[in-house]
Amino acid sequence: MRKNIAALTFVVLLTGIPAISVAQLPSFGGGDLSGQQSSLVKSYVAGGKDVLSSQSKLLEALGLKDQAATAQATANALGDGATAQNLQDANKVQSDSSTALSDALKSQNGTLDAQSKQTYTQGLVLLATGLIKYTGMKQDVAGFSKGLAGPAALMAGGKLKAGAYIVKTLPSSISNTSSTLSSAVSFAKSHGIEVPPDATAALN
Repeated sequence: MRKNIAALTFVVLLTGIPAISVAQLPSFGGGDLSGQQSSLVKSYVAGGKDVLSSQSKLLEALGLKDQAATAQATANALGDGATAQNLQDANKVQSDSSTALSDALKSQNGTLDAQSKQTYTQGLVLLATGLIKYTGMKQDVAGFSKGLAGPAALMAGGKLKAGAYIVKTLPSSISNTSSTLSSAVSFAKSHGIEVPPDATAALN
């Protein structure tokens, strides 16, 4: 009889406790890493799309149509839900485009026509925009990086690969984009091509 009363009392106590949703559970070291990762991927993709589109414009202006098409197609394919592999593939194309662009800038001896100059200037604007977006991510990436060292990252398992990839590659993305923009601006100045204020401002 006492056992039955004890069991009944336990049930009554349980029914008196309000349900706790997963969302109400405390977060562990670093907050909502999944949400932070989604935000980082969205920002990184936005910067990457601008850089790839800028490379497409610059390459097109210099007569490298095939490389320009590849860069633009890669930019178009990037989405906010990109995985670590998607980002890595896009960065590979970005790197290849940067190399092709660098070679073209060094070997270009002729004068660009009016249309090519206009396209080149559009590329400079996009490249500066991409660099600004990358640079603007530093603080958020630093915060996410700290979270990766906490228990929340262990609980998430392998679901934070995209964010971890961004933490690893953002410094080189900023450095490479800045270097490309610097070279592209120098070329423009020496070839009578308009350099938009945003392009020079992004380098300061």
